[in-house]
Amino acid sequence: MRKVHVDLGARSYDIVIGTAIIDDCATLLRPLLHRMKVAIVTDDQDEPVFTKDAELHYQPTTWPGARIPHAWVFDAIGGKHSTLDLVGGGKFTLLTGLGGEAWVEAANTVGDALGIELASHVIGPRQAFVDHTGDWAR
Repeated sequence: MRKVHVDLGARSYDIVIGTAIIDDCATLLRPLLHRMKVAIVTDDQDEPVFTKDAELHYQPTTWPGARIPHAWVFDAIGGKHSTLDLVGGGKFTLLTGLGGEAWVEAANTVGDALGIELASHVIGPRQAFVDHTGDWAR
């Protein structure tokens, strides 16, 4: 893990770069809790480029920090739910697809360590929410 300091006087901040940073999230975030700071955890992917003018056209994306796109997902008894209803309510929410169980476990660990409510949902076959229409996958 490597730390790069960006010196902006009172607005200075550190950038932490490395693999498996999510494993150390609680330790890295704890000093930021009582200050006006933000933390972003990402992999090596670049943010998708808008294909149209972002000021004029909505482009659905699940990129962290973007407005979650609407898609219908279904619970185990066939109840229909909007992805917009799965998030919000004053708490952080993680939505992931199949194979995202490690993210859910990490989110639960971080939420517990920081004392914040963090909801998580895996969307896919044999999960609490299923994407029957394929809207979420698109």
